[in-house]
This record gives sequence, structure tokens and C-alpha cells, in this order.
Amino acid sequence: MRRYVLLLQGLSTGVRRFVASEALFGLGVGLFSLVLNLHLLFKGVSEEQIGQITSVSTLVAGIIAIPGGLLAGKLGRKKVLVAGISLMAAGYAMFAASTALWLFYAAQALQSIGFTLIITSETQLLFHYCHSKREETQAYSLLMAVFMLFSVFGTLLGGYLSRSAAEVSTGYELQLWLATLAIALLAIVRGRLLPAEKHDSDKREAAVEAPNTTTFFTKKEFRSRYLKSGLPSKQVWFLSGFVLLSGLMTSVTLPFLNVIVKFRLDWSDESVSMLLAANGLILFVGSLMVPSIVTRFGTSKAYLILFGVNILFALVLFAALPASMFALMLLLRGGMFTMLNNLIESHSMSMVAEPQRNLFAGIRSVLLLIGLDTFCSARITGCLS
Repeated sequence: MRRYVLLLQGLSTGVRRFVASEALFGLGVGLFSLVLNLHLLFKGVSEEQIGQITSVSTLVAGIIAIPGGLLAGKLGRKKVLVAGISLMAAGYAMFAASTALWLFYAAQALQSIGFTLIITSETQLLFHYCHSKREETQAYSLLMAVFMLFSVFGTLLGGYLSRSAAEVSTGYELQLWLATLAIALLAIVRGRLLPAEKHDSDKREAAVEAPNTTTFFTKKEFRSRYLKSGLPSKQVWFLSGFVLLSGLMTSVTLPFLNVIVKFRLDWSDESVSMLLAANGLILFVGSLMVPSIVTRFGTSKAYLILFGVNILFALVLFAALPASMFALMLLLRGGMFTMLNNLIESHSMSMVAEPQRNLFAGIRSVLLLIGLDTFCSARITGCLS
């Protein structure tokens, strides 16, 4: 851990502030993710309706993701990021304050708009503050590690508050309001403390003019085919395909884990939070290990190792295992998949030329949410019935 504290100190000022503020994001999302489905059930929303509310995310992403990415390039990534965080906080607040079904749909739409704007601007802005591709990988891994760690704290806090409030049957509004506060503070902190973007045209010109293994086209081809037309390159579509696969793989095991455990095993909210906290800790460790694996084995070998280990865990989980062993393998598989996913995410954005990063972020967010929602809306009824 001391090594990563020293690593964080050696990063750029903008990166350090970005990574440190991610603690608020993790705390808010951890609280919100634990109790949202339980809150909706408590308010009388049916399982089918929860699935429909969840599907709003895909619809919203399909409408605004690509325009949001282009907007980040026009207005500035920092402005779009702060706006997205603010809308996300507003959506959380609406969930906490609402009782009518249509308001829950509106709240989901609002927080989905905010989340989509975040994921179409966050990584590019983080990389904008970096001075090298190696720093980009380190910064992204640390960002995800901080998010995972503090999402654990949020999950534990949500479970503890559920136990404290159970005697008076007040539901889950307190957790949702605390999540709202954390996300609102994040908007203020990033709006005030993150450095302003520097639009260095010479740097962008150099990135196009000096192609390496991360670019597929010459300067002339890049300009004639894509920069003037505004269309995504073949490289963007190729990398976006991996994002779609990542969303599909994630949606197989992670969505509605809290509901599955609570109603299949009849666990208390506190016990559910402990399981999710253990899962978050493993994801935290996995995120921290990514830079070390890349440094030790190199990028190519790191990919081969992580793909191989993930395939192995998938085969193990396919076998008939005792419940305790299955839970352990599921948690370990989550850590391995997080390492692979973080490696793919950081290197994908690094490989895209600067002028196309905003467009790539928009396409990526659409495909990611489509992948996540494919199994979510189809499985939730079976999980709860």
C-alpha cells in the first residue's frame, strides 16, 4: 500500500485530485447500489417494473451518449463531467423523495443521463492530465482502486444503517439521501479543484503526425477519412466491440447480486452488505495489481495471463460446486475480471487518437450499457421469483 501512496504522490496534480475525489463517487455509488432495488420493493414496485426501470438506462444511453461525447469536445470535458455528476445527484435525490412509479422512471432517466455524461468524459479528462501513456495506465488503475475501496465503505454503511432503521421500518431513504450528499459534494469538489483543460493543438497534431503501434492510419488518411467527416475510425469500432463483450460478461454475474442473496438465502441487509463488501475489497485489490502485472510481464503477456485465468474461472464456475466454494470462486473471478477489464479500458482509450477520444467514449458507453442491460432486464424476474 505504501508503494501506491508514493506512486500517487508522483502523479500530476490534476490526476491526484481526480483520484482523491473518486472516494466520494465510490461512497455514493456503494450506498445507492446496495439499497436501490430493496428501496423500490419496499415502496411496492413489482419485480417486472424494476426490470423496466433498469432498462431506461439503455434507452437514455442510446439517445445521448454519442452527442454527449461530442458535447464534451465542444464545451469541455470538465464542464460535461461536473454537469453529469450534478444530474446523477439529482436522480438519487428523486429516488429518495418519490413514491409514485412514474417518478421512479423519471429518477432513473435523470441519473442515467448524468452517469452517461460521466462515462463519456471522465476517462478522457483523467488522461488529459497525464503526461505519458504509462501514467495513464497507473492513473486509471488507481482511480478504479479508490472507487472500489470506498464503494465497500458505502456498502457497509448502507447495511449498518438498514439494521439501525429496521426497528422503525423507515425503509431506505436515509441511505439514498447520504448517497445524494456524497455525489453532490463530488460535483462541487471536481468543479472547484480540478485544473482547467488546456487545449494544446500542437500536442494533438503531434499525436496524429507521429503514429506508432497505437495508431492505424497515417496523418493524411486520418484527416481525410475521419477528422473532417467526424466519423469513427475502424480502430474505434474495433475497440468498442471489446467494450460490448465486456458489458455482456459483467452482466452475467454482477447485477442484482444483493437481491439474489437476500431473497434466495434469506439473508439480512447487513449480511448482504458484508458479502458485497468482500466482493468490493477483492475488486480493489485487483485494480491495484494491474500496473504491477503490466510492469512485470509486459502488456502482451499480461493480457494472455488475465484472459487465461478468466477462462479458467469461468470453467470452474460452470461445474457443480458447494455453495461456499461457488461463492469463493465467484468472488475471485470478480477480482480477475476487474483486472482484465481495467487493463482493456485504460489501453483502449490510450490507443485512440486524441481527436477521436470523445467520440469513442460516446460509442463505448452505448455498447457498454447495451451489454449490461441485455441480461439485466431478462434475468431480474427470474432472480426475484
